[in-house]
Amino acid sequence: MAKRGISFNADYAKSERRIEVANGVEAEVAAVSDISLELADGFKLLLRDVLYVPS
Repeated sequence: MAKRGISFNADYAKSERRIEVANGVEAEVAAVSDISLELADGFKLLLRDVLYVPS
């Protein structure tokens, strides 16, 4: 687990993926990853298939 309670391993997109953001603009997905969060009370939350879209 990372120092701040967040760990992840990115699987960079092997095929072109795009999403449409709130203002209607399309953005390219750079990576897809599972992210593990550990909260202050020790609860662990796993987010699957999180999209990374750089700004």
